[in-house]
Amino acid sequence: SIEILSNENLENLEELHLHNNKIESIDILKDVKFANLMILNLAKNEIRDIAVLENTPFSKLVRLDLFDNKIINHI
Repeated sequence: SIEILSNENLENLEELHLHNNKIESIDILKDVKFANLMILNLAKNEIRDIAVLENTPFSKLVRLDLFDNKIINHI
């Protein structure tokens, strides 16, 4: 799973590349304010559940890469 130690300055983040990290859960993303995030790369992990993304305010997101995960539910 992902652990975020501080939310400071994350609202200015435009790209987040977390590919190939054996991440199983992305639940922590719902608690972080990514106001300017445009690219989220979660490819080649072990993510099975992406329902958390449905309620995550990624208003500027233009690219979400979930390639090569083990997703069992879809939003």
